[in-house]
Amino acid sequence: MLAREPALLRAFQELIELLKQESSEPDGFTPKKKPALRFLARPPQVPTDNLSPAHGWKVELRQTVETLQNVFTPLSLAYRDPLAAMDNLWYPILREEVTSEVSTLEIALDASISEELAESLELLLQVIAIESLNENRPSELLSATLSWGNYHQSVPLNLNGQTHFPPAEFAQILDENFEQIAADLTLIIQAAE
Repeated sequence: MLAREPALLRAFQELIELLKQESSEPDGFTPKKKPALRFLARPPQVPTDNLSPAHGWKVELRQTVETLQNVFTPLSLAYRDPLAAMDNLWYPILREEVTSEVSTLEIALDASISEELAESLELLLQVIAIESLNENRPSELLSATLSWGNYHQSVPLNLNGQTHFPPAEFAQILDENFEQIAADLTLIIQAAE
Protein backbone atom coordinates (compact mmCIF):
# COMPACT_ATOMS: atom_id res chain seq x y z
CA MET A 1 0.00 0.00 0.00
CA LEU A 2 2.85 2.41 0.86
CA ALA A 3 4.62 1.60 -2.44
CA ARG A 4 1.59 2.74 -4.45
CA GLU A 5 1.18 6.05 -2.64
CA PRO A 6 4.42 8.10 -2.76
CA ALA A 7 3.02 10.85 -0.48
CA LEU A 8 2.03 8.29 2.15
CA LEU A 9 5.44 6.59 1.90
CA ARG A 10 7.24 9.92 2.35
CA ALA A 11 5.10 10.82 5.40
CA PHE A 12 5.82 7.40 6.91
CA GLN A 13 9.59 7.77 6.41
CA GLU A 14 9.55 11.27 7.96
CA LEU A 15 7.67 9.90 10.97
CA ILE A 16 10.25 7.12 11.41
CA GLU A 17 13.09 9.70 11.30
CA LEU A 18 11.35 11.85 13.94
CA LEU A 19 10.89 8.85 16.22
CA LYS A 20 14.57 7.92 15.88
CA GLN A 21 15.62 11.48 16.80
CA GLU A 22 13.33 11.55 19.86
CA SER A 23 14.61 8.22 21.13
CA SER A 24 18.24 9.39 20.98
CA GLU A 25 17.54 12.64 22.89
CA PRO A 26 17.38 12.59 26.70
CA ASP A 27 13.85 12.79 28.04
CA GLY A 28 14.64 15.43 30.66
CA PHE A 29 14.44 12.96 33.56
CA THR A 30 17.83 11.81 34.63
CA PRO A 31 18.03 10.92 38.33
CA LYS A 32 21.02 12.52 39.98
CA LYS A 33 21.32 9.81 42.61
CA LYS A 34 19.81 6.45 43.36
CA PRO A 35 16.56 6.89 45.34
CA ALA A 36 16.65 5.83 49.00
CA LEU A 37 13.93 3.24 49.44
CA ARG A 38 15.06 1.78 52.77
CA PHE A 39 11.71 2.65 54.32
CA LEU A 40 10.09 -0.03 52.12
CA ALA A 41 12.10 -2.84 53.69
CA ARG A 42 10.27 -4.37 56.65
CA PRO A 43 12.64 -5.26 59.47
CA PRO A 44 12.59 -8.92 60.48
CA GLN A 45 10.13 -9.54 63.28
CA VAL A 46 12.04 -12.41 64.88
CA PRO A 47 15.67 -12.01 65.96
CA THR A 48 17.34 -15.20 64.72
CA ASP A 49 20.39 -14.87 67.00
CA ASN A 50 18.30 -15.93 70.02
CA LEU A 51 17.14 -19.21 68.48
CA SER A 52 20.31 -21.21 69.08
CA PRO A 53 19.78 -24.31 71.25
CA ALA A 54 23.15 -23.66 72.91
CA HIS A 55 21.71 -20.56 74.56
CA GLY A 56 18.31 -22.07 75.37
CA TRP A 57 16.30 -20.48 72.59
CA LYS A 58 14.06 -17.45 72.89
CA VAL A 59 11.64 -15.86 70.41
CA GLU A 60 10.42 -12.29 70.79
CA LEU A 61 7.47 -11.16 68.67
CA ARG A 62 5.87 -7.71 68.52
CA GLN A 63 2.58 -6.37 67.28
CA THR A 64 2.19 -2.61 66.77
CA VAL A 65 -0.64 -0.45 68.09
CA GLU A 66 -1.89 0.12 64.54
CA THR A 67 -2.03 -3.59 63.73
CA LEU A 68 -3.80 -4.37 67.01
CA GLN A 69 -6.28 -1.54 66.48
CA ASN A 70 -7.11 -2.96 63.03
CA VAL A 71 -7.80 -6.39 64.55
CA PHE A 72 -10.54 -5.01 66.79
CA THR A 73 -11.85 -2.28 64.47
CA PRO A 74 -11.60 -3.52 60.87
CA LEU A 75 -11.44 -0.94 58.11
CA SER A 76 -14.44 -2.36 56.22
CA LEU A 77 -17.84 -3.48 57.36
CA ALA A 78 -18.53 -7.20 57.48
CA TYR A 79 -21.82 -9.07 57.57
CA ARG A 80 -22.23 -11.33 60.54
CA ASP A 81 -24.98 -13.89 60.95
CA PRO A 82 -27.14 -12.95 64.00
CA LEU A 83 -26.67 -16.44 65.46
CA ALA A 84 -22.89 -16.23 65.04
CA ALA A 85 -22.90 -12.90 66.90
CA MET A 86 -24.03 -14.76 69.99
CA ASP A 87 -21.00 -17.06 69.84
CA ASN A 88 -17.79 -16.18 71.60
CA LEU A 89 -15.70 -14.59 68.82
CA TRP A 90 -11.91 -14.99 68.85
CA TYR A 91 -9.74 -12.26 67.35
CA PRO A 92 -6.37 -13.24 65.80
CA ILE A 93 -3.88 -11.03 67.62
CA LEU A 94 -0.67 -12.56 66.31
CA ARG A 95 0.26 -15.25 63.77
CA GLU A 96 3.88 -16.11 63.07
CA GLU A 97 5.96 -19.01 61.79
CA VAL A 98 9.43 -19.20 63.34
CA THR A 99 12.25 -21.46 62.18
CA SER A 100 15.15 -22.28 64.50
CA GLU A 101 18.05 -24.70 64.29
CA VAL A 102 15.93 -27.45 65.83
CA SER A 103 12.35 -26.91 64.64
CA THR A 104 9.75 -24.78 62.92
CA LEU A 105 7.06 -23.37 65.17
CA GLU A 106 3.64 -22.00 64.30
CA ILE A 107 2.64 -19.39 66.90
CA ALA A 108 -0.92 -18.10 67.34
CA LEU A 109 -2.21 -15.66 69.96
CA ASP A 110 -5.98 -15.10 70.02
CA ALA A 111 -8.22 -12.91 72.17
CA SER A 112 -11.90 -13.04 73.05
CA ILE A 113 -14.08 -10.88 75.25
CA SER A 114 -14.29 -12.64 78.58
CA GLU A 115 -17.65 -14.05 79.60
CA GLU A 116 -16.60 -14.44 83.25
CA LEU A 117 -14.84 -11.13 83.96
CA ALA A 118 -16.42 -7.86 82.80
CA GLU A 119 -14.41 -5.54 80.56
CA SER A 120 -11.54 -7.93 79.95
CA LEU A 121 -10.05 -10.18 77.28
CA GLU A 122 -9.30 -13.88 77.45
CA LEU A 123 -5.96 -14.64 75.78
CA LEU A 124 -5.09 -18.04 74.29
CA LEU A 125 -1.59 -18.90 73.05
CA GLN A 126 -0.88 -21.95 70.89
CA VAL A 127 2.61 -23.01 69.80
CA ILE A 128 2.75 -25.93 67.40
CA ALA A 129 5.98 -27.62 66.26
CA ILE A 130 5.24 -28.27 62.59
CA GLU A 131 8.71 -29.57 61.72
CA SER A 132 11.37 -31.00 64.01
CA LEU A 133 14.89 -31.07 62.64
CA ASN A 134 16.27 -33.21 65.46
CA GLU A 135 14.14 -36.33 66.12
CA ASN A 136 16.27 -37.47 69.10
CA ARG A 137 15.76 -34.26 71.02
CA PRO A 138 12.90 -34.45 73.57
CA SER A 139 10.21 -31.83 73.26
CA GLU A 140 10.92 -28.94 75.59
CA LEU A 141 8.50 -27.35 77.97
CA LEU A 142 7.93 -23.75 77.01
CA SER A 143 7.02 -20.61 78.88
CA ALA A 144 5.55 -17.39 77.53
CA THR A 145 5.66 -13.79 78.69
CA LEU A 146 3.11 -11.31 77.38
CA SER A 147 3.50 -7.54 77.81
CA TRP A 148 0.78 -5.24 76.51
CA GLY A 149 0.38 -1.77 77.98
CA ASN A 150 0.07 -2.28 81.76
CA TYR A 151 -0.53 -6.02 81.36
CA HIS A 152 2.49 -8.24 82.13
CA GLN A 153 2.10 -11.99 82.66
CA SER A 154 4.33 -15.06 82.41
CA VAL A 155 2.85 -18.55 82.17
CA PRO A 156 4.05 -22.07 81.28
CA LEU A 157 2.62 -23.86 78.24
CA ASN A 158 1.17 -27.34 78.64
CA LEU A 159 2.58 -30.37 76.83
CA ASN A 160 0.28 -29.61 73.87
CA GLY A 161 1.87 -26.16 73.49
CA GLN A 162 -1.16 -24.22 74.74
CA THR A 163 -1.88 -21.83 77.57
CA HIS A 164 -4.49 -19.35 78.71
CA PHE A 165 -3.08 -16.14 80.08
CA PRO A 166 -4.92 -14.53 83.00
CA PRO A 167 -7.58 -12.14 81.65
CA ALA A 168 -6.34 -8.73 80.50
CA GLU A 169 -8.54 -5.92 81.77
CA PHE A 170 -9.48 -3.25 79.23
CA ALA A 171 -7.99 -0.60 81.56
CA GLN A 172 -4.60 -2.31 81.21
CA ILE A 173 -4.48 -2.30 77.40
CA LEU A 174 -6.69 0.61 76.29
CA ASP A 175 -6.36 4.38 76.64
CA GLU A 176 -8.20 6.23 79.43
CA ASN A 177 -11.28 6.69 77.19
CA PHE A 178 -11.40 2.94 76.37
CA GLU A 179 -11.35 3.80 72.65
CA GLN A 180 -7.85 3.02 71.37
CA ILE A 181 -5.18 0.40 72.01
CA ALA A 182 -2.63 2.07 74.30
CA ALA A 183 0.62 0.25 73.52
CA ASP A 184 2.40 -2.33 71.38
CA LEU A 185 2.21 -5.99 72.34
CA THR A 186 5.33 -8.07 73.02
CA LEU A 187 5.28 -11.86 73.29
CA ILE A 188 8.36 -13.82 74.39
CA ILE A 189 8.40 -17.59 74.09
CA GLN A 190 11.35 -19.57 75.46
CA ALA A 191 12.36 -22.91 76.87
CA ALA A 192 11.08 -23.21 80.44
CA GLU A 193 13.73 -22.99 83.11
